Amino acid sequence: MNAPLLWFIIPFFFGAFLLLFSESKKLSIILASIVCLFLIAISATVPINSMVIIGKNSIIFTDSMEILGRTLSLERAAQPLLAFFYSYAFIWILFSAAVRVHRFFVPLVLMETALVIGVTAVSPFIYGAFFVQLAVLIALPIFWNEKMKSGEGIIRFLLYQTLGLIFLAIGGWLASAVELNPSDQYILKRTMVVLLVGFIFWLAIFPFHSWIAILMDESCPYLSGFVINILQFSSFLILLYFLKSYLWLRTYDPLFIGLRMIGAIMLIIGSLWAVFQKSVQRLQAFLIVAENGIALFLLGLHTTQSFSVFISLLFIRMIASFFWTLAVKSLPENFDFGLNSLQGLYRSDPFISLTLIVSYFSTVGLPFLPGFPYQATFLQLAFSESSSMGTVLSIGYWLLILAGFRLAVTLLHPAEKVAGKAETANQRALLIIGIAALFLITFFPEPFNRFIAQIQSQFILISGG
Repeated sequence: MNAPLLWFIIPFFFGAFLLLFSESKKLSIILASIVCLFLIAISATVPINSMVIIGKNSIIFTDSMEILGRTLSLERAAQPLLAFFYSYAFIWILFSAAVRVHRFFVPLVLMETALVIGVTAVSPFIYGAFFVQLAVLIALPIFWNEKMKSGEGIIRFLLYQTLGLIFLAIGGWLASAVELNPSDQYILKRTMVVLLVGFIFWLAIFPFHSWIAILMDESCPYLSGFVINILQFSSFLILLYFLKSYLWLRTYDPLFIGLRMIGAIMLIIGSLWAVFQKSVQRLQAFLIVAENGIALFLLGLHTTQSFSVFISLLFIRMIASFFWTLAVKSLPENFDFGLNSLQGLYRSDPFISLTLIVSYFSTVGLPFLPGFPYQATFLQLAFSESSSMGTVLSIGYWLLILAGFRLAVTLLHPAEKVAGKAETANQRALLIIGIAALFLITFFPEPFNRFIAQIQSQFILISGG
């Protein structure tokens, strides 16, 4: 037995196998949940590269295997990340029992989670980009079947993700050439440009940022919420592996200056657009754009503290985005997601409203919510970089706060007509769990901080420490 087989290959093909049982939603959820819980238990209790004794028999639990000339390897240090991803998949699968989702959603979650594990396992790491593209192609038919408008966002999604793959694949090939002769400035600069263009397409960087808002606005919130979150995380993982693998990349100062500049621009653009959005889904999309800007700026600072904040905000965003998605999906069927339709929603559906507010501000960072200490540190680091940069980033951050207060005022508006009763008893219970979970991270941060320290240790070369 080896780790890539257990956490990557078996879950992927089991997800494909579950397609045969997709007509029975309950059976799919039960089987997928059992697989996730089993993988979580193994990742938490059985160290990779150890001997497992079963009765009189013993099994060597190895860390690598080869397929088609490529190596798949999962080290012991990766086990906290494995546990997180399958825990994340588990809650998406389990909570889907309370909302209407496509019959292929549960197999999709299992397959795409396995592909993200493949991104962390494959060597050379650039082949992880092809796993990301496979995840896009798997999700595409479900997006098209569930589309609520013309499908323009789905086409842009496929186009930009494919273009990103092409540029990153070329960039990975060029990066190997630079590794042989890092003093060749001609190849180095062109490699940087090609890699940058690839990540521009993947991370919704201006001017190719509109696809994420269009896609989220015209598709099922539960589907788009999961796929976009998992793909954005995968994109950052590949960026981290680029930085981890190439010394010349980690020591190229113009790269980090560029990341800080691009991050500042993304934060301003994302927050400015968020203020003027009239749809909760588009608001969430531009929050992702703005948070990507914050993440890139923190990476650009290239310090141990900034990298720790970067990792923390990335995981908080994934957790908060899930509960935001659950709340939006709990709205009435055929809801147009318009903010005007949400006026006074608190009067009829208080837990949907509270979950939307708490999850948004958990990401943006208000006092008593998980993102607050990290966003405060982000602003402190921005001003330590320069007063002008700190001022610009503060404006973007406060625009995000303004967009959140606009959402809160809309939900709490004393309207005569309200959206109507949408919460079921099951949904209300799950939303309460979501609100409680976000507050627990705030008031009991030690487990979360230990987890972040374990993840950060895998990328110690990047942190600048």
